[in-house]
Amino acid sequence: MRFTCQQQAGARVAFWIAFWVESFQFAPMEEWNIQSRHDSCSQCHASFVAKEPCHTVLTLVPAGYQRQDFCRGCWDASGGPMIREKAGVISYWQGIYEPPEPPPPDPLPKEDAESLLRRMIERNNPAEMEAKYILAVMLERKRILRHRETQKDGGKRLVYEHLRTGEVFIITDPQLRLDRLEEMQQRVVAMLNPSASAAEPAADSQHR
Repeated sequence: MRFTCQQQAGARVAFWIAFWVESFQFAPMEEWNIQSRHDSCSQCHASFVAKEPCHTVLTLVPAGYQRQDFCRGCWDASGGPMIREKAGVISYWQGIYEPPEPPPPDPLPKEDAESLLRRMIERNNPAEMEAKYILAVMLERKRILRHRETQKDGGKRLVYEHLRTGEVFIITDPQLRLDRLEEMQQRVVAMLNPSASAAEPAADSQHR
């Protein structure tokens, strides 16, 4: 019995419709996200090395889509491209193994020197006098603040102007001793960035 071209085309469409209906019965939509490449061969379990060719086979099983990655030896032993003829295999390809990149370090909160100084000024906590001084000097070195004058009546106070906004900051000079200056610098840097290991130098001698 001979079929017309139209009948043959219709048979092919019917075949693929039946195939996909069966596929959906086995693999619900949430199973369509294929898992990442394995770090070792799915058959011999030998670890892949960087730039090693690896062969990936995608198979449809009752539980959903299954990905397997093979080294060259296991791929050849499995029949190579002939694996496509095995039941359930719907795709295969060759790739190059690239080791996964190490996860990025957990982001550490980085405080902004200016916003930290503003909050300290608002809190007006005497225990933060030294930290406010260090922050002001840091911002001066970054050309965010400009030292305008030093008031010496009733204690030494430094008058700063914010170069962008024109705001005035008045910072009490705590008269830090040299042996305490470095410790305070490290403490302030730790507030700004807990991962920092070196303090930014602050030249307070110019205000004395």
